[in-house]
Amino acid sequence: MKIKQVSAIEYEGDKPYCKIAIGKGTSIREITFDLADKNGKIDEEYLKVKDLSKSQPIKYSLARGNYIFHDRILAVENDEGLPEKELLIKIKHWVLQKEKTFQRVEKQIDSFEKMNETEAARRENITDQVKLFVWQRDQGKCVKCGSNEKLEFDHIVPIILGGSNTERNIQILCESCNRSKGKNLA
Repeated sequence: MKIKQVSAIEYEGDKPYCKIAIGKGTSIREITFDLADKNGKIDEEYLKVKDLSKSQPIKYSLARGNYIFHDRILAVENDEGLPEKELLIKIKHWVLQKEKTFQRVEKQIDSFEKMNETEAARRENITDQVKLFVWQRDQGKCVKCGSNEKLEFDHIVPIILGGSNTERNIQILCESCNRSKGKNLA
């Protein structure tokens, strides 16, 4: 038995539709099936299976061997002789396994994104002693343009690239020079 997802049910407002790719290679084309009739009313067969398919795979006559489960349209092949109960359980298992895999990947991505945020938040502040030393050394002005307005303490080598909060790695730049520096080391 082979199960594959051929489409997902999407919604434009409250009107359901699905897109199915037909053909192979360069002759592939996508067909949109509107699951609503010409009067804008939702297909009665779809209405029957919509709510039921949340808990149980339902045979759907979009094409032979198609089932709906969790807003996915699935094609089932080589299921001859398989008892219906076993077939429905295998379909349900296949979909739930795909959803669990997706949720795990989604959590991992979320963790990676949060890790970057927390690393930035954990960055140590420049001590007052270092700030005073750098201010005196750089004479209270931008080391690039000499401006004394909108001054900022800048890491010569960014923390993320291994820089530190020591006097040797801190300089005074005006806001404009600091923004133009970007990710360049200078």
